Amino acid sequence: MSELAEKKTGLGLAYEICIQNADKPPLSYHEIEKTLNQFNHGHEWVLTKAGKFTDKAELFPNSVFIIGADTLTRILDEKFYLNRQDMLNQLDLFNSHNINFLVFGRKIRDSFISLESVSIPEHIAKRFSGFGEEIFRDDISSTLIRKEES
Repeated sequence: MSELAEKKTGLGLAYEICIQNADKPPLSYHEIEKTLNQFNHGHEWVLTKAGKFTDKAELFPNSVFIIGADTLTRILDEKFYLNRQDMLNQLDLFNSHNINFLVFGRKIRDSFISLESVSIPEHIAKRFSGFGEEIFRDDISSTLIRKEES
């Protein structure tokens, strides 16, 4: 994913490790250390508590985020906002902070979903571009990888 993203954007990468995600339990000190250890090979990283991408937009204006289609569905899930209008207002931060997304397809349960599978509000739709299944597909779940490493 990182190689495709660098080729598409022409930008270098920095990894954001969120220790307090909006819909997952906070990372333990052990999990944080284990995650950071994988970036000791010259990769840049930043540790945040920005659990939603609207929070990340304020911290990192003019950025391109690499996400899976599963994450995109969570960004657009109204349960993380007061109501639909609040969601639409908050998502407008992607426009005002010049935030763009590269979306990679993901297998969710028994289906593969891609950017084209997700309904994106019109006012932010141009902020998303995707890679089709024919360009990139990796069904390995990061959650599963973490469980196997434990």
